Amino acid sequence: YIYVMNSSLKEFIDFYYRGVSHFALQKSSSYVEKKLIKNAHHVVTVNSKMHEIPKKYNTQSVITLGTLIDSTFLKNGPTHLVNQINSILFFGRLAIEKNVDSFIQAAKQLPQLNFNIAGDGPLREMVEKKSTQITNLNYLGWVDRKEIINVIDSNDMVIMPSAFEAFGTVALEGLSRGRIVIVGENHGIREFESLNQCLFNVDEFNSLQDAIEVISKFENKKISDISRASLDTIKKYDSK
Repeated sequence: YIYVMNSSLKEFIDFYYRGVSHFALQKSSSYVEKKLIKNAHHVVTVNSKMHEIPKKYNTQSVITLGTLIDSTFLKNGPTHLVNQINSILFFGRLAIEKNVDSFIQAAKQLPQLNFNIAGDGPLREMVEKKSTQITNLNYLGWVDRKEIINVIDSNDMVIMPSAFEAFGTVALEGLSRGRIVIVGENHGIREFESLNQCLFNVDEFNSLQDAIEVISKFENKKISDISRASLDTIKKYDSK
């Protein structure tokens, strides 16, 4: 069989646990992972940094594939290219490692822009509360996969400020709709040069707020050129 590694258990455990719990979870997850890898004919990873894990077990075949995108996102293109930044979207799991708090802080500091959050998770209650306190911050709740394309298209920029991402499907989906996308430094999608050229790395700015503010002041043509380049680049990642 083929074993696909599309997330890093080690990073997740390192982020959330300490002490005895951390040790026990790392040991047990490593044991299970070792079994799965050693019995696999091929191991597929979504970024090259993950190769070090299967190589520890003398795996014969390790391939980096990245992540392909659901053809639904490419079937009907967006109705328009982005040429200015007015509305900004965060969508996905509402959890600490996703750095949703930095998105909320940016909304507070940039009242001239609209910020939207779609998703669910442990921080839902906090997000709901903040959306009632910050006038330009809207919580959309959980959005069904059938509707997420319309939500992306109704925004100009997609933010994925997570502490880590093995790949970053949210960013890929944002690019597929020609949105301007900001990601974090430790995101696997940045290994793929053609995609990385269409992305903005938040760590190259003073903060997420600074990144949004700087990019939103770009000339309209520059923004539309990035939007068009994203649409053209993403076609090779079609899963059909």
